[in-house]
Amino acid sequence: MIDTIDKPFPYTFTDIYRVCLRINNLLPAFTQAGYHVVPRFIYPRECRPGATFQVQAEERFEINLILAGEATVRMTRESVVTPGAVVYQEPGTTCRWRGGEHSCLMVFFWLYIDPPAGLPEPRRWPVWPWAVPDWTLITEESRHNIHGWAERAGWRVSTLFSRLLSRSAHVSKPEKPPSYSHEYLPDVVDTYLTQHFGLRITIDDVAAHAQVSRRTLMREYHRRTGTTIMERLLHLRMNAAVYCLLHTNLALADVAVQSGIPDTNYFNRVFRRHFGMPPLVYRKMHREVSEP
Repeated sequence: MIDTIDKPFPYTFTDIYRVCLRINNLLPAFTQAGYHVVPRFIYPRECRPGATFQVQAEERFEINLILAGEATVRMTRESVVTPGAVVYQEPGTTCRWRGGEHSCLMVFFWLYIDPPAGLPEPRRWPVWPWAVPDWTLITEESRHNIHGWAERAGWRVSTLFSRLLSRSAHVSKPEKPPSYSHEYLPDVVDTYLTQHFGLRITIDDVAAHAQVSRRTLMREYHRRTGTTIMERLLHLRMNAAVYCLLHTNLALADVAVQSGIPDTNYFNRVFRRHFGMPPLVYRKMHREVSEP
């Protein structure tokens, strides 16, 4: 099975800058629980070892996704953040950054939420293991102008915004207070899916791991992320398929197995529906590894 979590982010500040230029005007606005979210700006940011800077969020919300390295962040308390961490600021707040031992590469977003939602600083910043592999694939597809890449990038970024917005007490307030497991259910599910996408997984397997009922699992995950568990699983499998096609010499049948879809014919159909072309055509057009 391909382990996308432990692979370092392979791109530079310049690579991310080029991607941001392409999708700045393509990120879709959306409405969630009566809140209108409008992305305004996306750009890379780098905090070099030992360097410090301060960010003041004025009339906008600011979100930072850590892609590589580490940094120390201080708002009301000090925290060390590493790849996959998401740091966000409400309007009118100040955040101080200090580079760690390794240069910290991140991508940040400015967005407006109308009416303003409460996103207070958490005890610890959320870490979403799927976020860095998503940005790896966004960059990969942008560089090669893969069919439909911009729409998929918009969907991935919107999922990030939607996940953050669901942490607002005003947006996600249910009839009864959520349990700890419900509040962090998407993180538990995404970690499990990322670690097991190469295996045969059912909704019942995920529910058993998360220690909730099947009905609660499906309802809460969709409510908090805006997508279904099986859609997320397919997305991870397609990420793995792209990695195998571009960076290994595996035969198509083996790519299908590594991606968690061992039926080669079905894998072909799913891949073509997702990317607009068969997997071997995708490999031929966009492959970067040298032939042996």
